[in-house]
Amino acid sequence: MKKIIVAGDSHTRSFALRKNLIPVFLGPGKEINLSSHNLHKVEKKLKQLIKKVKNIDYDLFLFLGEPNVRYQLEKGWYPFKDKTTQSVVNHKYLKECADNYVKLAQSFNAKLITPTSAYNKSVKGLKYFNKYLCSVNNVNVIDVFSKTIKSEKVREEFLFENLIEDPIHLNMKIADVFFEVLSQNSDKHRIFENHQKIIKPYLNEKNLKDIFKENRFGTLTLDDSNLINKISKKLLNSIYDQKINNQFEN
Repeated sequence: MKKIIVAGDSHTRSFALRKNLIPVFLGPGKEINLSSHNLHKVEKKLKQLIKKVKNIDYDLFLFLGEPNVRYQLEKGWYPFKDKTTQSVVNHKYLKECADNYVKLAQSFNAKLITPTSAYNKSVKGLKYFNKYLCSVNNVNVIDVFSKTIKSEKVREEFLFENLIEDPIHLNMKIADVFFEVLSQNSDKHRIFENHQKIIKPYLNEKNLKDIFKENRFGTLTLDDSNLINKISKKLLNSIYDQKINNQFEN
């Protein structure tokens, strides 16, 4: 059975703790993003990833773009700290970033996941970005974004309880949406069975930090020379999964 690799920025944490799914954190959004002057950094990381997983049968999904939508709000990387932030939509910049996303998909034979955010001021920009992205031919786009919003706001069920602690990332329910969309033309039961959650209930960011101090929210990083060994362990070592379950039950 093919494994699923979801590679991208910090939003990949929402795909942690799933069987047969390998979430790979390529780096922080300030560096790993879709702007033209940063694209070479993403390409370099993806080349490293492809080289390390060459012996694994997998489908590659990229999850990028949210940092660019946030940055174009013209308040730096942390617009949520400024109460005057407005819902800006820089069409030229976002189109350029979406085109770069498509280039990555074509270069690395990858499928694209539409970026998401918990920050309502980013919704208009994300709507434009994702609508354009989904209109591009010859690229496979998994649209999870449209399932997470209602009008111009993010649906509450995808938000962490403490938005002050994490005003940007959606919770792990986004992974369920991903598999729902992915299974539209497939056997839904089989897909969910193959990629079932390792632990329950859904975790908030603080819990993930407390538990996964060594591997960042359950994701793997390319900076670790033992990445391939960790991937093998994640896929094959059921004992590890049981230990995590026991930790939450006790």
